[in-house]
Amino acid sequence: MLRRPRLVVLIVSVLTLTILLPGTALAAPTLTGRVVQDGLSIPWDIAFTPSGKMIVTERPGRVRVFHSGNVHARPMGTTTLSNVHADGEAGVMGIAIDPNFKSNRWVYICVSRDDEGQWRNQLIRYKVNGAWHLEFGKYLIRRGMRANTIHNGCAVEVGPDGKLWISMGDANNGMDAQDPHKLNGKILRINRDGTIPDDNPVWPGESGPTRVYTIGHRNPQGIAFHPEN
Repeated sequence: MLRRPRLVVLIVSVLTLTILLPGTALAAPTLTGRVVQDGLSIPWDIAFTPSGKMIVTERPGRVRVFHSGNVHARPMGTTTLSNVHADGEAGVMGIAIDPNFKSNRWVYICVSRDDEGQWRNQLIRYKVNGAWHLEFGKYLIRRGMRANTIHNGCAVEVGPDGKLWISMGDANNGMDAQDPHKLNGKILRINRDGTIPDDNPVWPGESGPTRVYTIGHRNPQGIAFHPEN
């Protein structure tokens, strides 16, 4: 099986400023890469705290904190999350930092775990303590997101609206992606306390908004927001 390199790579974009005239296409940026940390095991996602600490998830089950994103920045702490079931594409994946991290120290992680006798993808809120280790805080989505060796998705972002956005793959069952009453194969949107926003869609057969924001996704592994709208 093809494995991801055991590296975290900082991609530096070098752009040449261009004056765009009508009909002029924007040239693609030139990208260069350099290694900032090595010795990691399948690093999956990176998030930065307001003070610049770099938090890296490793799919087999760990979360590492480095002093910064600079080359060979010193490690601050390593946490092995409990009950992680890492197999194939599953494990510790997406991470997002709470906008109020300075005061509440919360981070949000999408992780594949064994829980209640089932293999699930779960969205969990952790608290980063003073020693830069993660402490379990609260399940935000505990049930309903099946895990599999492929198609787990599990990207997590805080949107410009302050809501949590989570991508969830179809767990190798394409029919689930078309069912608005199931969480696999979806983009999910929730409040940061785990409740459902009042302005989420109301799907046929539902009496009110649910976590499901869009349906029909195979394996969305990233979320980005337009900077203007």
